Amino acid sequence: MLIIDDEQDIARLIKSYIERMGYRTIIAHSGHEGLKQARQHQPDLITLDVLMPDMDGFETIAALKSDPKTRSIPVIFLSIIHDREKGLWLGASACLTKPIHEESFQATVRKFLKKSAQSILVVDDDLDFCQLMERRLAQEGFSVETVNDGDEALRKIHERSYQLILLDKNLPKKSGLEVLLSLRAEHLAEVTPVIMVSGSPPMQDLINEIEVLGAKKFLSKELDIQELVTEIIRFVWRA
Repeated sequence: MLIIDDEQDIARLIKSYIERMGYRTIIAHSGHEGLKQARQHQPDLITLDVLMPDMDGFETIAALKSDPKTRSIPVIFLSIIHDREKGLWLGASACLTKPIHEESFQATVRKFLKKSAQSILVVDDDLDFCQLMERRLAQEGFSVETVNDGDEALRKIHERSYQLILLDKNLPKKSGLEVLLSLRAEHLAEVTPVIMVSGSPPMQDLINEIEVLGAKKFLSKELDIQELVTEIIRFVWRA
């Protein structure tokens, strides 16, 4: 875990809370140093102070979430002021107010470290949809990767394992149905659950077809984004 806080006493206190949980820590005393450490070490979770000189927490999280190497790392905001709405809007997964109480802090850390092992691949040629899903799922503590065509999706799936694949039906190069067919032929759909998404409303014939090909669920993009995310989270925890 990475602790970004310019106050050394606070950083040491947070370090002690985390290490009593059995996790290793890295400390950075400025936003600039924190960005460097995050890129270099790829921590499972970051705690971030808001009020820091030179580069405050808002600027730091904006930089973290704009960098493909760090944008999926969950961030817990720690502050003496009430910045919850702004922090969440910028991509924080949780916001805690100082002084930090050990039990509630550790409960929050456990929540996100448990989910950090859960990786999701989003396959969609709609870049806005990919960015939105990546941001919202990362806020929930998931590790998220995105690709924009069927060939790239298959390459990624062969390189590593995922807890879930969110697969658009209409893709360039290989359609979502063709990707499903390839996964089925290689018995990969049995190992990694696939949720198919589409801008079209659910049709029973399509649902039957994708179930035969191995998809576990169909979700329409007509759903509100929060409904989509909620359905995905429910599915992951049931899987």
